[in-house]
This record gives sequence, C-alpha cells and structure tokens, in this order.
Amino acid sequence: MSADGVEKGAILLMSLGEEVAAPIFQHLAPREVQKLGQAMAGLKNITRESINAVVNDFRALAGEKTNVGLDSLQ
Repeated sequence: MSADGVEKGAILLMSLGEEVAAPIFQHLAPREVQKLGQAMAGLKNITRESINAVVNDFRALAGEKTNVGLDSLQ
C-alpha cells in the first residue's frame, strides 16, 4: 500500500467512525493495522473537501468491483 493509499485509508476509516471501522481492522494484517494507526494518529486539519474526495474515490473504486448497495448511499 502506498503512503498516499495509507493516508486515504486512514481518512476513510476515520470518517466511518469507530463502530464501523473496528471490524474492518480484524481483516487486516498486523503491519497494515500499524501503518493505518500511525497514519490516523498523524492526521491533522483534514478538510471536509478532502474527506469527501476520499469517500468519493472509494465509492468509485468500489463501484467498479460491485454495484451492490451503492445506490442506497445516495
């Protein structure tokens, strides 16, 4: 995972909230959890526009893989 990808992952997980993000961590390798945790701790002054961009990127990528449930988010 690239540094940019780690930061985007951290932003996405933080935007999801603890209840939603916690089960996701169970599917990651310990090193991935460590990298994401460090990135999350280092995030400062993230703008709403940055969060929206990351979420929109995720939705676009997820939409390429599957269309299950994506329309329900709108």
